[in-house]
Amino acid sequence: MKSICTIFFLYLLAFCSIAQSTNKNAVVDTNKNKFGVDYTKMNSVDTAVVQTDSTMAYQIFYVVVADTSKNYFLLKNKMIALSKIMHVKIDMLYRTFNKKRNLICLPENAEDKIYAGQYFPRRYGNDFLSLEYIDYYTGASTFSFDTGKNRTIGLIVGLYSEKAVADSMLSILQHKNEKAFTIQANIYIGCMH
Repeated sequence: MKSICTIFFLYLLAFCSIAQSTNKNAVVDTNKNKFGVDYTKMNSVDTAVVQTDSTMAYQIFYVVVADTSKNYFLLKNKMIALSKIMHVKIDMLYRTFNKKRNLICLPENAEDKIYAGQYFPRRYGNDFLSLEYIDYYTGASTFSFDTGKNRTIGLIVGLYSEKAVADSMLSILQHKNEKAFTIQANIYIGCMH
């Protein structure tokens, strides 16, 4: 019990003090974690719950959000600190923050010409951390991939197909961080080209 309290104290300390890192590519890449969650056994897509018709495929995911802000750089620092504590890698899916456009997006010269210079959302995965626009997951009718202006950004811990797994992760995060929450999202998992 004492070691669990120590781990949570370290988590709180690192997460709340926001590590000031200049390494833009800080990534922790290991499946070991101090919280007992085995990321290697979590499926990013559970085909049993996929709803399909002739043109679309959706899946219910439980999106675990550690924190939100409109300040990309504040959340980026929290993400780096959380990555170190939880031993979970960061993967921004080749996206960076375009200061001029105030947008998380792929580079203008990205190989994918359809989404070059645009936001492309995380739709899978519970084995990495990323920063995403929350509106995409809440189904906000005004969501547009091409604008990040005044959008709330979320520090996403995982997209889980099983509510119980998401609830376990949320419980770990909420122990010392009351801001953490879960969104039940109906996410399109088909081709986006």
